Amino acid sequence: MTSPSQLRRSLGLFDAFSIGVNAIIGAGIFVVIGLAAGAAGPALIASVLIGSLISTLTAFSFIHLSRKITREGGAYEFVHELMPRPIGFISGWLWVFSNTIAGAAVAIGFAHYLAFLVPAADPRYYAIAVSLAFTFINYYSVKASAVLGNAINVVKLIILLFFIALGTFSVRVENFTPFAPNGIGGVIGGASLIFFAFTGFARITTVSEEIVSPEKTVPQATILSLVVSAIVYVFVAVVAIGLVGGPALAGSGSPLADAIAVAGVPTATLIITIGALVATSGVLLTSVLGVSRVMYAMAKNGDMPSFLGRVDLKSGIPFYAILFSGGLMTLLAASNDLAVVVSVSNVSALLYYALSNASALKLGGGRKMACVSIAGVISCLTLLLFLSPESLVLTMIIAGFGFGYYVLKGRFGKRPVGHMMPPK
Repeated sequence: MTSPSQLRRSLGLFDAFSIGVNAIIGAGIFVVIGLAAGAAGPALIASVLIGSLISTLTAFSFIHLSRKITREGGAYEFVHELMPRPIGFISGWLWVFSNTIAGAAVAIGFAHYLAFLVPAADPRYYAIAVSLAFTFINYYSVKASAVLGNAINVVKLIILLFFIALGTFSVRVENFTPFAPNGIGGVIGGASLIFFAFTGFARITTVSEEIVSPEKTVPQATILSLVVSAIVYVFVAVVAIGLVGGPALAGSGSPLADAIAVAGVPTATLIITIGALVATSGVLLTSVLGVSRVMYAMAKNGDMPSFLGRVDLKSGIPFYAILFSGGLMTLLAASNDLAVVVSVSNVSALLYYALSNASALKLGGGRKMACVSIAGVISCLTLLLFLSPESLVLTMIIAGFGFGYYVLKGRFGKRPVGHMMPPK
């Protein structure tokens, strides 16, 4: 039996924190870090710091918004609630598009590492298989997904600490020169790619209706996940550059596995490869979770077909939304161009995060909050300038298709009753 909307609050602080860390520490640190090193060189370290700072500005806007708007849907629900309805729809459309592509990118990253370990099949078959597997795990129940996510977090953090500890002894200082071979443009370009990873913090807000005391738990989990992830990223970037240098990382589909091979410990490469598989699977787990919940929220608001808003009464999950989002990721995972996938996903993310910052500005909250939100808008729009023109054009085309669907559906009607928390 199904219900139009009847989600269950079953996730605590550690569950929410794990969703954030699983979304941030995955393909970004094990795969995209190589692409960013190609743009920034050893200044990858600065790119990581800039990417995390920009994400933190936006995170404060999300925290401000999440205290008032505790419904499922995250960035989409914030913009839908506070901005004109067409803009809210486009925000949700871009979220679904961006995170679906991001999930496919993660599946591709998983496939590269698995092919490194088991080179018996075409990597795209691995990508398709893992996408299907985590779709059905999400379909089983949100609590089961959370338990698995918690275990994944512990394993991958231990393995990354192993990489840092072992790699430190083989770091070569000469690999840090020249520090910024492509200048400040390369550093910002690297930050725009690393931002792909840090955007995962917002995955927490997409499940607000399933979190216990969301007005307290969501802000705490968001800050904790960003702080822990930023520290891990910085140390891994320093060690990876120190081991093999920027060009070697840029030319690898499995950069951390190739970097640790320099340490001369035969089992180390195997351990890091397993860590990459664990970490990317954690991101994919939360990708299906996040996209399905935004689809669910959009369906409840009439911005997507109503069947996506139906919930199974026994498991308490929006099962149609899960199957639909997982199916889309599986189809996109058949692609194997990671650089294009990441760039297109980033354009969409930067646009809807800029809108989220603007929504926080409209919500109010004093001069300090206004300064943070304005800085968040400016920083997101600035990073857009360093992404490829092709990815900008493709994203605009996708947004155009979305707006066409919105017009045909006749969604310019009256806004439904608001859902913000009453002032205390």
